[in-house]
Amino acid sequence: MAEVILARRSCKYPDKKFLFEVITKKRTYYMMASSQDEMTTWTDALTTILIPEIHNNCNNSDASSLSSS
Repeated sequence: MAEVILARRSCKYPDKKFLFEVITKKRTYYMMASSQDEMTTWTDALTTILIPEIHNNCNNSDASSLSSS
């Protein structure tokens, strides 16, 4: 998989309530969850797994706030 830079809630399409984006150097992937909890679970998991330097250098609340920005 491409190097992930950020996984967060997306504001690109305001009518899409649980849209989130996974940003890589080459492109941005948009994904839709079915609830706020599901979106938060996905963005937290992606941030923890695919961006380990954020997880390893910050406490969990810092990583969570990055993923839901």
